[in-house]
Amino acid sequence: MLSLAFIGCSDDTENPLAPEDLGPPNSVTVTNIGKVPLASDSTKMGIEIEVSWSASNDTNSDGFKGYNVYRYMDVLPNDTTASYLSQFKANSSVIAKGTTSYRDTLQISNANFYYHVRSVNDEGISLASDNGTQPSTIYKLTAPDTVWVSNDFGLSGKTLRVTWNESSDTDFADFKDYEIWRMESDNYRTNITADSVAANGSSVGFVSASMEFQDSGSTISEGKVYYYAVVARNTSNDIGTLGGFEFNATTLTGDNEIIYEFSSPLLSGFSFVLGKEFSMMSSLADSIDIYLGTANDASSDTELLLKSPHLAGGSFSSSSIYMIGDDWNVTTLNKLEFGNNAACENGKVYALEIKNNTDGSGSTHYVKLMITDMQQTAAGSAEGRITFQYSLQPIPDLPRF
Repeated sequence: MLSLAFIGCSDDTENPLAPEDLGPPNSVTVTNIGKVPLASDSTKMGIEIEVSWSASNDTNSDGFKGYNVYRYMDVLPNDTTASYLSQFKANSSVIAKGTTSYRDTLQISNANFYYHVRSVNDEGISLASDNGTQPSTIYKLTAPDTVWVSNDFGLSGKTLRVTWNESSDTDFADFKDYEIWRMESDNYRTNITADSVAANGSSVGFVSASMEFQDSGSTISEGKVYYYAVVARNTSNDIGTLGGFEFNATTLTGDNEIIYEFSSPLLSGFSFVLGKEFSMMSSLADSIDIYLGTANDASSDTELLLKSPHLAGGSFSSSSIYMIGDDWNVTTLNKLEFGNNAACENGKVYALEIKNNTDGSGSTHYVKLMITDMQQTAAGSAEGRITFQYSLQPIPDLPRF
């Protein structure tokens, strides 16, 4: 009689871990890589983010597939169910378990983004994840690096022209326009933030297609000092950086008036160009009556003097011409005396210091000028006349024009 014995074979294959038991990846980091062209439109830019992690401790468990990366804007969700989290999933398909990084492209600026990384197996996604990691720096649209404010010839007496360099982020996917802020106090300088700018001024306009704004209207008062800031905005009307550009002060424009007369432009020490802007320093800017004398009028045959009956008195005390650097302050003036045929250096801001008291006393202020007309006083004569447009109110702090 044949006896058959059946020996059962045990299946030592483990069941996949339940989501509550499945361990998440470790040591998640998020790095801002920089701007990259969008895959959908190469003329537009986004920000590439690299999310990296160390493998889950359960990577060798049964049914382990890999990882999902979840992206959240501004806040982290409390709901951890798979159906809810699916709307935040950044990757289109599960990231293989041997891969420990993922590149994500953001098209939204000026916002906080957080990333979670969760493990995935045949049972679903891990309930546990990292604590919510974000890039160390939030990408903000870059403001123009320089802003100019001018009292341009041809504009009305209550109009100031604000111009700026183009932002380097006009090609960013959600760039919308520029916002222009006008302030009457420089208190914002001590803590340059959106709140400090808003607390000390008001938004006066938006520009999307150019880098120029004309500020005018009933809110402009003649004789006041104004400070301007220009920031880039995105499509959510959020502003970008505030610290990467210049703030400039200016004042309102007065009438055209002949305030420089010269016997020869070659002896003036300035290169007179129609429409050229430059700065002068004066103790009584609201009564400017400065004219440039010749060597014959001066006390020395080798120097040109600046004289004014309003500013220097009857003795027409001589004045010095100063070269002002970017790091200018009241104690570090680089004095530059101009003689016959002296020439200005290109790329520098020049100012004239003229004391109203013969003993040299009196506080110093600034006023901005623009050449609006040049003419000879007689045919064939070396004498000439320059007409300037000028500001009525002294500027208390020297801006770069």
